[in-house]
This record gives sequence, structure tokens and C-alpha cells, in this order.
Amino acid sequence: MVAPGLSVGGVLEFIPEKNEEVRDCLNVHVDDRETIEIPLLGIPKACSLLMDSVVNFGCTAANSQVIIRHHAITNEGSLPEQGRLAPYEQTTVAVRFSPLSNSSTGESGFRQDYCLFLLFESVGSKHGFTNHIGKSNVELAVTGTGLPVVLVPHPSHDFDFGHCIEGQQVNLPCVLQNFCPLFPVKFRFRKLAHFSTEPSTGKIPPGQCQASHHKLQIQLASDLMFATVSCPAATRWFTLQFSVLTKHNFMNIKGRVRIPTRSSQEVADCSRTLTPQELYQVDIGPLFVDFGEVCLQSVCHQKVEMTNNLSVFVWVQLEVDCSDLQVSSPLSYVLPPHSQNSLLLMFQSSKLGRFYRTMCYTINKQHFGQIVVQAQVVPLALELSTPLLVLFPISTMLATSEYRSFITIRNQRNHAAEFSWKRIVTGNRNLFSVQPTTGTVEPYSELDCEVVWHPSFSAPPEGDFDLWVYEGTAQHLHCVAKVRQDNHKIIFV
Repeated sequence: MVAPGLSVGGVLEFIPEKNEEVRDCLNVHVDDRETIEIPLLGIPKACSLLMDSVVNFGCTAANSQVIIRHHAITNEGSLPEQGRLAPYEQTTVAVRFSPLSNSSTGESGFRQDYCLFLLFESVGSKHGFTNHIGKSNVELAVTGTGLPVVLVPHPSHDFDFGHCIEGQQVNLPCVLQNFCPLFPVKFRFRKLAHFSTEPSTGKIPPGQCQASHHKLQIQLASDLMFATVSCPAATRWFTLQFSVLTKHNFMNIKGRVRIPTRSSQEVADCSRTLTPQELYQVDIGPLFVDFGEVCLQSVCHQKVEMTNNLSVFVWVQLEVDCSDLQVSSPLSYVLPPHSQNSLLLMFQSSKLGRFYRTMCYTINKQHFGQIVVQAQVVPLALELSTPLLVLFPISTMLATSEYRSFITIRNQRNHAAEFSWKRIVTGNRNLFSVQPTTGTVEPYSELDCEVVWHPSFSAPPEGDFDLWVYEGTAQHLHCVAKVRQDNHKIIFV
């Protein structure tokens, strides 16, 4: 019996018998009317050694002297989420709240409140977080509320366009209703061959409707049509599937073709819960996509392969919630047994610096996974083969003739760069010239420019140029003419 306003403590003993992870649940019964479930987790001890990857002995002399450096090795234990703070250092811990719907249909849902406690422990510290009498750990309470984004099409999810003659079109009305009472819903119909939607994008206020029309424009039909909706409060993307059932024969250049509908076996396979052994045979990767250095506003591509080694159909859905990251293909795939498909990730950013984002995916709408995407966004830049160019006279010509040499401009990045040479004129004349004065260097290529010095009376043998890169950084070039000394007198007329 616990009186109102009071609390009672209990002791739960755990005696590990094997070195393995243990999961269980503690049930607390309240007046035989309610049962509170408390999950229990026991993680075995494991070594996690932390050390610096480089031991630097600095500059040393070969005098047989023994040099000693202390190299710290720290065992941080089995904590799965951990960090390290140096003296007088502070850090920010980000807690991400991303509620996922448990509904298999993606339609109706209910408000779900979440509450959990994050335990922060001070590992290897004699005292606690606050003072010498504090505990060695603190708890952070985290709460959140998941609100369903419910977008329902009317009159149904299935649209049968019937017969359609080539060159004509068939229109079907559709009404999208936002059942979410608090937030507006943005919707967007992705482009699909032979189909169009008006309007293709829009925003539906809470509890209201939006009318749209689907059009079948030529004689062939497809299996699936997808609409992507977003809720600004949840900052997540949801995929709503519209099945387009075609039951007719259509004609093309090769004669009569029958377009099959989705079979009941395919629908049943795509709703199965896979075992760990089956899930292992659905390969999606790479799980870490690194675009490397990407120039500002340029487009870079990487492939993600999807392989189904099972003897059943699987349904793969992806979620992309970032404008810098796009997918050139549909975000939903039904992979037939023993098949392979690929999607093309496109990255383009207008912000310099490091890009890091996770892209979530689901298999059969039940098994979740993530693909980590990173890139380093850099400005356009060109490199010179040398900052100091020495020009020599051509051996087959007189010393009074032109001095020539070549400077190489290299573009080591993924976007073409436009350049122009600017001659720097100081108190003395600059009798150096460079050709071409402007141009473009294609990605991962180089271009040679010719530098010429025209000798004359009291002509300075040195000159400078700046290589200007459009929307990029500039490079400086210093030129020196190596004048040949001989015993002949040269008279300039």
C-alpha cells in the first residue's frame, strides 16, 4: 500500500550466469486493474580501448639517445553511447525524436505520448557530476508526443482508368482529406511516366480537403502511383500509395501487350514480418555513402544497390527529408524474388562546409534501417603547377627574342571552373603576357598556358599575375626571365 504523495523503494537483484545480453520485463500490478511493464536490460562487460592513433616523437637526432613518450590507453567499458570531455571542455548532446507509425495501412493513427529517462554516468571519475557528495550519474527526462499525419484519398485508393486510346487521355477525380486536427499537410505527387496530377503539389490546412485530378495520357499504364506528404511539426516524410489497377490489353509498336496487376501473392509477401535470417538476405547498400569533396551548387551522383535474395517479394521504402539530397527514382520499390535494382542519389548544396545526414528506409514497412550520407562542400578552385615560373630564352633564337615557358592549371574538383588572368602592373612595366587570358578547365583535367616575356631596353625581368576563378579563390603567379649573360653588345634601336 502506497499512500497518496508518498513513494516506496524496492531492490531488484540481477545475477548474470552467462556473458550475454539479457532482456526481460518487470510487471507492476496496480489494484488488479492495471499492469505497468518495466523493460529490463543487462549488457555484458566488454573492452573498449580508446587511444590516440599517432605517437609523435618530433624532430630527433641520430645520437643513440632514448626518447620516451607516454601513450594513454583508456578502457571505456561496454557503454554503447559514450563520449569524452577534456579538461574545461563542454559539448552538446543532441536528442532526436522521430516517432514512427505502427499502423500497417498508413491511414488511421492515434496520438502517442512518449516518456523516457537518459542515464548519464561519469566513467572513471572519483566524484560525481556536481560535487564531492554527488552521485556518479544523472538522469535526463525526455518527453514527446507523436501526432499522426492522416491523409486519406477519396473515393478510394484504387483508380481504374479503363481503356485509353493513344493520343487521348482519361481523367479521374480524387479528393485528399487531411484528418490531422493541428497541422497542415504538404503533398507532392512524384513524376511518373504516362500519368500526371493537377495540382501536383499543394498544402491542405488541418481538417480540410484538396481536390485533384489524375490523368492517363497514353495507352500504357503502371502498377503504382506515389504521393509524398510532409508534416512540418514532425519534419518527416510519409509515403502514401495509390494503386492503379489496369485490367485491359493495350497496343504499342510491338503488337498486343497485357499489363498485369499486382497479385495477391505479392501483396501477402510485402506484408510479411521477416525473420533475422531472411532480413540478412535483403541487401541494401552501401550503408555509408561518401560524396567526398563536392563543389558549391554542383551535382554529384552515387548509386545504392538493392538486392533481394529471397524467394518472395519484398517492399522497400525510402525517406528523404533533405532538399540537398534527392533520388532520381521512386522512393518505393517492390523487389521480385532473386532480383536486384538500384537507385541514384543526387547531392547538390548551396552551403559550404560538412554535410552529414541519415536516410531512413523500411522493408515491408516493418524493418527499419539507415543509410549515412556525408559530403564536404567546397568552393570552386584551380591549382597552379608552380607559384614561381622561370622563363629561358629559346636556344635556336637570339637572346633579344622572346622568352617562353608554360604554366599548368589543374582542376582537381568535380565542376568546371572559369578563369581569367589579371596582369599586376606596379611602378615598373610588366612586359610578360599569358595566353589564353580566359578559359574553362573541365573537372579533373588540366590546361597549359603559355607565358612570354618580351625583352627591351631596361625591361624588368620580373612580373606578376593573378589567376581569378569565377565564384572561387584566386592564385598568384610570379614570373622571372632568366636573362643570358654573354660578351656581345646588344644595341636596341
